[in-house]
Amino acid sequence: MGNIYETIKLNLFQFIGFLDDDLIISVSDLNKLIFVAQIENLDVFQPSLNHDSYYSFRQFIHKPGFLIQETNWVEIMTPFYCKDIFLGIGPYFKHSISGQGIDVYLVPTIQRLLGKMKTAVVHAVQLKHARPLRTDNRVFSTGKTNLDEIRIIHEICMKIVSENSQLNSDKELTKILERRYVYGVPLSHKIQRIPRMIRNLYKLIVDASYR
Repeated sequence: MGNIYETIKLNLFQFIGFLDDDLIISVSDLNKLIFVAQIENLDVFQPSLNHDSYYSFRQFIHKPGFLIQETNWVEIMTPFYCKDIFLGIGPYFKHSISGQGIDVYLVPTIQRLLGKMKTAVVHAVQLKHARPLRTDNRVFSTGKTNLDEIRIIHEICMKIVSENSQLNSDKELTKILERRYVYGVPLSHKIQRIPRMIRNLYKLIVDASYR
C-alpha cells in the first residue's frame, strides 16, 4: 500500500480502492460499487462478501435487501477510500506491511480529523474471497508479525488522539480504540447483538409464512 501511495498521491481519482489477489468480482460490479458510493456520498466503503467466501468478520457477509449498511470500519482486504481519506492515511502505510490495524484503528481516527465519517458495506455488490486468510503469524521483512503491526498502529492512533483534544470526547472512537483484540468477540458485544438477532429471527419467520 505504501508503494501505491507514493506512486499515485499526486494523480488521484475520486476514490482509491485496494483489492487482494484472491478476490473474484467483475468490472461491471466495481463500476456499480463506485456508482452506489457516489449516490450515497460514502467516504469509506467495501462490497459485501458472498456467502461462500472465506471470511474473518461476519458483519461483512452479504445481507439481501440492503443497498448499504453503515459500519465503523471496513476490511483492509478490499477497502475503497475517498481522495482525502487516502491522502490522510497514506503516510502511515509504512508502519504496516500487512495493512492490518490501518483498517480498524487508523482509518476511523483520520476520518474524524477530516470530518468524513460516512462508512458502509455496499450490499448491492458482492465479491467472493476465494482463499483462506494467510496473514496470521507470518513474519514480515521488518521482523514483525501482523499482530505487532496492529499494536503499532494502535499506539499511533492513541498518540493522534492525545494530540487532538477534540477526539477525546468522541465516544464511538473511544469504543473502537478500546477494542484491543484480534480473535473472538467480547461478551459485551455479543449481548448487544441480542435485540438485532430477535428482529432478524422475526423477519425470517414472517418471510417463511408467505411461502
